[in-house]
Amino acid sequence: MKNKKSLLIINLIILVIILFILNFINNFQIFSFFNIYITFFSVIFVKSKINYDYKFDEKKAILFEKYMKKYPQLYQHLASIVKNNISSNLRKPVILDLGIGPGLLSKEINNVLPEAHIIGVDPSEEMLKLSKKNAFVETKIGYAENIPMENNSVDVVISRFNLTYWKDSKKGFSEIHRVLKPGGKFIIEALNKNFSYLRLLLIKIGMVLKGSGFYIARYHFDSYKTAYSIGSVKKLFSDENFNIVYSEGGKNDWKYIFIGKKMDT
Repeated sequence: MKNKKSLLIINLIILVIILFILNFINNFQIFSFFNIYITFFSVIFVKSKINYDYKFDEKKAILFEKYMKKYPQLYQHLASIVKNNISSNLRKPVILDLGIGPGLLSKEINNVLPEAHIIGVDPSEEMLKLSKKNAFVETKIGYAENIPMENNSVDVVISRFNLTYWKDSKKGFSEIHRVLKPGGKFIIEALNKNFSYLRLLLIKIGMVLKGSGFYIARYHFDSYKTAYSIGSVKKLFSDENFNIVYSEGGKNDWKYIFIGKKMDT
């Protein structure tokens, strides 16, 4: 009983701190103290009672798509990076969107590189259906460890926030190296394993307050459990004979970007 009381007091103190912080963050739409109270304790206590397998059926895929459409600037920034890494000599570059999801990144790439041939690979049929709706792409069922593409057939591979779900990162990097043409580039945006847990918890609460639903918020939150540090990704590039030509993000940021160039052979 004493331990339960102590835990409750600690959580109440944390809640007060969070409320104080949220009061100065304009990004959160706070409707009432009651909403925040319910959200906080749901996030902390309810999570252990729910089984999250993160398999996207049609309903969950649509919920994911609906929430992520609120943040087009995230995809626009990455699309601009892709454009800047396409050689001016390529009239119709081949771009592999690995883990395409609902196709929101490919949609933005369509806008800045309308002549590009984009191939979206994803293990989820439901996500591939949405990507065909949102973007002009060719789609294939596949995984990072077994990419359904021929050797030296792709100019750019782009991977956004799916490294954390790969079963074998070394095999994934090897496959990407295989399908890239000599001089081709691998652009990866990944979650930072070393990101602060407290800041991550605040983001999770903010997502729920913004209407993500508990499933989508938990999906984002738990993805950090298998995320990679900046140093470990640098090593993966090095081990597979990529030359890192660009990086973005620091050790305390929630994400980072690397671009590796396949050495000419």
